[in-house]
Amino acid sequence: MQKLVVTLLLVVTSSFFSNIYAQSSKLEGSYSYVAEDEYENDRTGKIEITKTNTEFKVVVSPDAGGTMNLTNVKVKDNVLTGSMYMEGNKIALSMKVEKEKIMGIAVLPDGSEVDFTAKRE
Repeated sequence: MQKLVVTLLLVVTSSFFSNIYAQSSKLEGSYSYVAEDEYENDRTGKIEITKTNTEFKVVVSPDAGGTMNLTNVKVKDNVLTGSMYMEGNKIALSMKVEKEKIMGIAVLPDGSEVDFTAKRE
């Protein structure tokens, strides 16, 4: 009975860590993004997703300059959410990572939404 419990515990633990590793490897990477803007030029840049221990780090680097770190990053079912500050304004981001691409939405302080896409480099 004790061997059965230990074996079951090992299987569950192994499955848990395999899921964490699989999710991590699916999300981590460098992506080039384009945020289409009907009133101005499209905005482009890089998104870097890394994981240390149990926390994801997301860095957004617009081609126009600067670097912003996402705060309060949460991950559920390959969807990353968080917020960042651009020119003093808080912007909420939601990004769904699917294979080699990201489909996302940025919610601006006035409540308007900007869609963006990104491809893994």
